[in-house]
Amino acid sequence: MKKKNYSVLIAIALIAILVVAMICMAVSKNNDDVTNPNENISGDVINSGEQIPENPESSVTPAVEANVERDSEGRKVNVSENINKEKMTFEHLDLTDISISYLEGESTFLANVKNNSEIDYPEGIYLTIKFLNENGGVISEIPLLTSSVKANGETNIRAKASVDFSNASTIEVDILEK
Repeated sequence: MKKKNYSVLIAIALIAILVVAMICMAVSKNNDDVTNPNENISGDVINSGEQIPENPESSVTPAVEANVERDSEGRKVNVSENINKEKMTFEHLDLTDISISYLEGESTFLANVKNNSEIDYPEGIYLTIKFLNENGGVISEIPLLTSSVKANGETNIRAKASVDFSNASTIEVDILEK
């Protein structure tokens, strides 16, 4: 019976060795996926007190925003020549004193509206204002309603949005008819 015990012990030992080998292979396979974080670092040594050379490729330049200046409160104010002119005309409406600004997550659009038609709008005029970038792409689009305005009369409009359209190059206004 001693020979049977040896063969059972050898079989158990071989199974144990196979299990350990499979575990080792699985662990080593997982370690192959881990990369060395220091492998892209150059071999240059910088001693204490030495100046670190600047890398011009990694210098960060602040983004320049077209059509925007900042006021003393940090508000971004639109200065586009296409918007900040004496008046902009859209069909029978003139927009004057246009102001676009952005502060603390909120853009504001202000303008005076003159109705150059012979039509009274007792319920106001429905408008869609598109803020366009330098390439003519739409930054944002805001629907709004003016207050009531008489024929050849004037009113003010004010719109706010959480989208920053302060750097718009120009605007388009569509008059929506009922």
